[in-house]
Amino acid sequence: MRFIQLGTPSGTKSIEVTSASQDFQLLSFSGDASKGINKLYARFLAPKLSIVNGADGSTVMAIISAADSFLATKNSSDWRSLTRTEKNQVLSWMSTLDDYNNGYIGPTHCE
Repeated sequence: MRFIQLGTPSGTKSIEVTSASQDFQLLSFSGDASKGINKLYARFLAPKLSIVNGADGSTVMAIISAADSFLATKNSSDWRSLTRTEKNQVLSWMSTLDDYNNGYIGPTHCE
């Protein structure tokens, strides 16, 4: 059984992703403009899956660590209560992870 953690193992709001149906649900959040954290889930899951499958994640490891710490204590229901600085940080992580997912940084994009 595969196991991907979005957050930290002891995080109260971390998500354990153990199935393809969960993958699909989280990846489909990418169009949810109302909650930036939902978009982060979608952009964050893809590199974690890639890394588990052997991709070099060194260019995004610092972001992965920071986002895991953040998602241990925050989820989509917290989006409205985040400070502007926290929201901007989430948006910055999403942008960099999107660049990684599309092969602009890190390993090249698979065809």
